[in-house]
Amino acid sequence: MSADGLIVVDKPAGMTSHDVVARIRRLAKTRRVGHGGTLDPMATGVLIIGVNRATRLLTYVIGAQKGYTATIRLGQSTITDDAEGDVVATMSAAGIADTAIHAGLAAQRGEIDQVPSAVSAIKINGQRAYKRVRDGETVDLPARRVTVSRLDVLNIRRAQLPGALSTAAPSASAPAASAPAASAPAASAPAASAPAASAPSGSAAPGFVAPGAAVSGSAVSGSVASASAPLGSVASASAPSGSASSASEASPSASAASPSSPSSPASAASTASGVADGGVEVIDVDIDVTCSSGTYIRAIARDLGAALGVGGHLTALRRTAVGGLTLADASTLGELEERAPDVVGLPMSEAARQAFPQRTATADEARILSHGGPLAPVGIDGPYAVFAPSGEVLAIVSERDGRARAEIVLAPA
Repeated sequence: MSADGLIVVDKPAGMTSHDVVARIRRLAKTRRVGHGGTLDPMATGVLIIGVNRATRLLTYVIGAQKGYTATIRLGQSTITDDAEGDVVATMSAAGIADTAIHAGLAAQRGEIDQVPSAVSAIKINGQRAYKRVRDGETVDLPARRVTVSRLDVLNIRRAQLPGALSTAAPSASAPAASAPAASAPAASAPAASAPAASAPSGSAAPGFVAPGAAVSGSAVSGSVASASAPLGSVASASAPSGSASSASEASPSASAASPSSPSSPASAASTASGVADGGVEVIDVDIDVTCSSGTYIRAIARDLGAALGVGGHLTALRRTAVGGLTLADASTLGELEERAPDVVGLPMSEAARQAFPQRTATADEARILSHGGPLAPVGIDGPYAVFAPSGEVLAIVSERDGRARAEIVLAPA
């Protein structure tokens, strides 16, 4: 059986986070395995896995700052706000200037009130939001305060796609757009009850109806491939993770709508009302994001498209960091297969040293702490790791009411 510790996995596209946990359970020969923040099946990159006693550290991993690279497609909206859902509105982005794109993203930096994607694992009265959408309900999620500390544009690419130009509005069950004003954080009201923000002057394309409006004719269905390769890889969606937890980008998108393959060519144009034959110009925007836990990168794409008046969705997502753990620390599943069952990359004590401020206890303090007793405070802010004189991590503690008390004891007597 594997040792206690963390594994930084470079998750491939097409697998749920639960799929990865199941694979690690087999490789590590233990059932005590969990993950620290769900990634959608289409997403790739850093997924933190806890093994044995280290699963108790995952609570702190989930709340850590996250880093992502992603590609936003302007000119199309989907029911899930990403490439796993059906396209519900298409509008040429030919009139959108680069300066308008930069301004639209700048409005989403800092502390903002972001409306999560309706097709998400957030619970409403005990039921997942994506289940309610799948059952035909219109879901209005309240805005959440999140922090986007970095949102940089890496590249802007324009392409002409074959297919249809649609002015039809999206399905009423599609997640509503919460488009931020150019000089303020995203609106805090649920987007279903608020109109999309106006596009920057001169940049809006006429005829686009923001997600959340009533249906006029049939939606354009099918998938569209990026004209040039987006950041990160994208694969067909698989079943949603059954063990979703609070994370920066997590939703069982494939459950909410008929899945479409984001890597396949564009499908034939719909002949529904409001759809005309002809190519559509879209814009793919590569971004680099650092954000707080709970931020939806899909919502950034949705809100940018709504603000510009042409719709938008995410076509690629790669998580590059969770706290201080990055892709440089990650192993692929193939690499882990080769060294199984010794798959733990960060033993418990080393993981605690990387994730927390540190304090070394005396022998007497170690004995007290291992029994769950409090220690004298030393003035360290936030939770921190306490180590025995031998170097073994004993507990994660926080200082309150004049004492340093254990939040979790990792090396009980």
